[in-house]
Amino acid sequence: MVKLSSYTNRVVVVTGGNGNMGRAIIKKFKSYGAKCIAIDLNGNSNVIKCNLTNEKELKSVFEKISKLNKITDVIHAAGTIVVGTIKNSTLKEFNNNIDNNLKTAFLVGKISSTKIINGGSLIFISSQAALKGAKYWGIYSLSKAAILRLSETLANELSNKKIRVNSICPGDVEGNMMKYAIKKIAKFSNKKESIIYNNYISNIPLKRFAKPSEIADACFYLSNSKYITGTTHLVDGGENS
Repeated sequence: MVKLSSYTNRVVVVTGGNGNMGRAIIKKFKSYGAKCIAIDLNGNSNVIKCNLTNEKELKSVFEKISKLNKITDVIHAAGTIVVGTIKNSTLKEFNNNIDNNLKTAFLVGKISSTKIINGGSLIFISSQAALKGAKYWGIYSLSKAAILRLSETLANELSNKKIRVNSICPGDVEGNMMKYAIKKIAKFSNKKESIIYNNYISNIPLKRFAKPSEIADACFYLSNSKYITGTTHLVDGGENS
């Protein structure tokens, strides 16, 4: 069991900190006494506004954070989805998703790798879609799959600093992104949203979507696991079993 006192000196930077998953991650770490710093395109009084696709802007944010804090953990939870067949997808959709998922992961990994203290942790939120292609999920799948290779590479590159780098692949998670996906797929397939929802649920042995807090639990586990690095951690309710 993790002691509350063990996290009072931890500084956790969470990208996508204004989203459902980002907020759940912050809540989890804060409950153990960690200082959490949120970064998001949609900033507010509690969240640093930053365009993660802008290297200069992102570097400046990490510089400012690291001047005042010893960063122990970085969790990259920012990202977007795109749903549609390859043949009907536009180059704009492709570029936007690659920018928002892969480019941001690359920049966060590149910049934070010089700011995380020795012995720290870097976690990327990827997706079960990274593990296999599926109808309507082509562009999203390839952007998330590349994050796994990025994570594995950084695990090797940062091992000399004892920085552990891992990826988490959530399955279907409750929230606006999954609602959006179901709505789009229902439209493409000319079926009711309830049918699409039930099709997803039927493929999950635990018969429900994950809660954002359960992805946060996985982040917390990997943050505390001192001998786990370079792995892909699947949190899918058994969907890929």
